[in-house]
Amino acid sequence: MPKMPPQATPAFWGAVVGAIGLAIVGFNFGGWHTASGTADIASNAADAAVVKALTPICVETFQAKATPEQWASFKAKAGYDRNDIVTKVVTIPGEHSMDYSLASACADALTKSLAKSGQKS
Repeated sequence: MPKMPPQATPAFWGAVVGAIGLAIVGFNFGGWHTASGTADIASNAADAAVVKALTPICVETFQAKATPEQWASFKAKAGYDRNDIVTKVVTIPGEHSMDYSLASACADALTKSLAKSGQKS
């Protein structure tokens, strides 16, 4: 490896430190992403869009299919227990089980609809 002239050493180390600093600033504050990070962001956005689109269908299906006992159980429970009741009543075609985020969004929407209708939730 050839020797570097002594006057080039500070410039070399300045470039190395500058490149490292630029990478740190770019990834932390500049909005840069790796390919896998971008794929994760896109996947999360797609999942959120699916949940948003399927929530009204889930609510309608629950309202149509739930027995009076299931409604009473839904009203008496809270949180995760409500999600479990939703997953027992509503099935999504082509899925073996309902996604947690969809069940949670559906249970939240059902709770809000109960509050709007003046029923005790």
